[in-house]
Amino acid sequence: MNLKSIVFHELTCLFRAPSALRSAAVWLVLVVAATWLSCSRQARELSQQSFAEQSFSTQWAEQTAKNPHSAAHFGTWIWQPRAPLEWFDPGLSRFTGRGTQAEAHLRNAATFRPGIDRPGVGVLPDISPSTLLQIVAPLLVILLCNGCLSGERERRTLPLLLVPGRSPRTLILGKLLAHWSLVLTGLVVTLVTSVVTAAILCQGWPDAATLAGLVLGYALYCTFWVGLSATISIFANHRQTSLALGFCTWIALVLVAPRVLAEVAERRHPVEPAAVFDQDARRLRREGLDGHDPQSERSRQFTARILQEHGVTDEKDLPFYLPGVMMQADEEYGSKVYRKKYGEYYESAAAQSALLESWSWINPHMNMTRWSAATTATGLSVLSDYSEAVEEYRVALMGFLNDDLARGVKAHGLPYRSSRETWARAPKFRWRPPEVSKRWQAHRADLARLGALALLAIALPLILASRLRP
Repeated sequence: MNLKSIVFHELTCLFRAPSALRSAAVWLVLVVAATWLSCSRQARELSQQSFAEQSFSTQWAEQTAKNPHSAAHFGTWIWQPRAPLEWFDPGLSRFTGRGTQAEAHLRNAATFRPGIDRPGVGVLPDISPSTLLQIVAPLLVILLCNGCLSGERERRTLPLLLVPGRSPRTLILGKLLAHWSLVLTGLVVTLVTSVVTAAILCQGWPDAATLAGLVLGYALYCTFWVGLSATISIFANHRQTSLALGFCTWIALVLVAPRVLAEVAERRHPVEPAAVFDQDARRLRREGLDGHDPQSERSRQFTARILQEHGVTDEKDLPFYLPGVMMQADEEYGSKVYRKKYGEYYESAAAQSALLESWSWINPHMNMTRWSAATTATGLSVLSDYSEAVEEYRVALMGFLNDDLARGVKAHGLPYRSSRETWARAPKFRWRPPEVSKRWQAHRADLARLGALALLAIALPLILASRLRP
């Protein structure tokens, strides 16, 4: 039997297995169910978010005439746009809030986390297509491939396959190709089924580049498990032994290692607790310019500098209302404080990620989760980009209102109130996630590690072919 005959014979045996079609049908049912659950959950949350967004937008536009800085304290709400493929891989969106209040002097954290609306099931993990592919699919690959060689040994047919003149490497390569082609076919069918189901449920079609990125990442991920299962099967005398070893490996790499390593990273590079973070930020804010206290030392210094720049000695001679300009200087100083604090947070998060990446060379699961989240725009880099965009918008909105205060009081005197026309002219928040190519650029190391691990897993049984014994 040549290589082609081995591949064909192995595929025939796999398809003739009594449980093959039943297992494939059950898997596709799981995929459709997971997609339906994920899409339904996202549609429900999107409906709630759209209602809240419209309500707060109307509340902002229809507020009565008032001092612009009072409107700044009243604030408005910013809502994070949904990623098109969030139904496939929710990523960190399950743990972060969807709405952020943009108000004067404060950089608020996002609130309205999805889990708050589901207290009864909030402790249960969400089921999505990525959950099946990252956690369940490796187990199915192990079940499929664990007996490719140990099963032949157990049935005492391995000596017949290792006849004189046939290389053990050829036999292993043929079985690898058969199982690999079947697994990749199943992967493509899984992704197509999931995408079509989502499209039927009105989630739209993903762009070709994003879909190609998912196919590439998960193909490498599944390839690793095919090679690992074949390697275990070389040394196991029975299918049960091979299955037990594969199952233990799956538990170690998928369930245990990511959580243990995350705990180690958190202990070595702890993130400042939220209460301490907020308290320290407020302390730093008090040390700077306070637009509400014109008698403070920093406020007097700011006033003297502005008067000197304009060559006047009295605030009344300035071409604007000074407290309005001082309020904006207060906002810009506060924004610098929050950027410093968030910068420290991002440094700790980067240190944790670097530690986890150092262990990712032996764990494809961690690489896969990061690559999938980056491809679907639900990872940390996208969320941090959105957070910074919200802060930039907050400062710009406060600048618009403070500028209206500075110009309006100078033109009309006190008390000055802005009208609904002013609220309608306020800048709108516009943000789009970074392009998929930029997200891939930031996570190219994850894909490279996935490729290296997949290549090693496939090469290892071929290297160990000489150890294959009946």
